Amino acid sequence: NKHTILDCNKHLSLSIVSSRKTNRYGEKVIFEMVGGLANLNDNNFFIVSGGAIGGDTYVHQAALKYKIKTGAILGSGLLCWYPKCNKKLFEAIIEEGGTILSHFSLNTPATPTTFPARNALIAGLSKATLVVQAGEKSGTLITANYALEYGRNVGAIPGQIDDPLMVESNNLLKQGAACITTTS
Repeated sequence: NKHTILDCNKHLSLSIVSSRKTNRYGEKVIFEMVGGLANLNDNNFFIVSGGAIGGDTYVHQAALKYKIKTGAILGSGLLCWYPKCNKKLFEAIIEEGGTILSHFSLNTPATPTTFPARNALIAGLSKATLVVQAGEKSGTLITANYALEYGRNVGAIPGQIDDPLMVESNNLLKQGAACITTTS
C-alpha cells in the first residue's frame, strides 16, 4: 500500500519553491536537490510546493521520480484543481501516497488573491524553505517571507547577478538565508 499517514513529528517537511518562469538552470537544480535528498537514505522527507506551473511542477515531478512523498498546496479549492494542466500530476501525487491540500472551501476558484494564503500554508507546513529562483515581487518571495515570519529556516540557491529570476534569491542570501549549493 503506497498510502501513508503524514506524521509531522516523524517526517521532515521541506518546502521547495521557485518561479513559475523557472528556467533550465532552476529545473536542473530542483532535480539535483531532490535527488540528493533521496540519496540521504532517509525516507522521512516530505516535500511541499504549490502545484503551479513552472518550478512547483518540477518540484513535485522530482519528488515522484525519487520516491519522496510530496504535497501540492493549491491556491484553489479541492474541487477546482488549479492549474488544470497539472491534473495528471496531482493524480500521480495522490497515487504515490502524497497529498493535495487547500486552505479554501471546496469550490473556491483560483484568483490572484488566493495565492498568498496558499503561500502561507506552504511555509507553515514546512520546517525549512528552499528558494530556487525568485524574481522581483514573486509568490516565491512571499512564501520565503512567511517562512521567516514563522521562524522557519530559509535557504536559497545562488545565481547569476544579472538573471532576473535570481534577483530575490540573491537578495535572500544577502539578508542571511543559508546559501545552498548541495544536499550534503
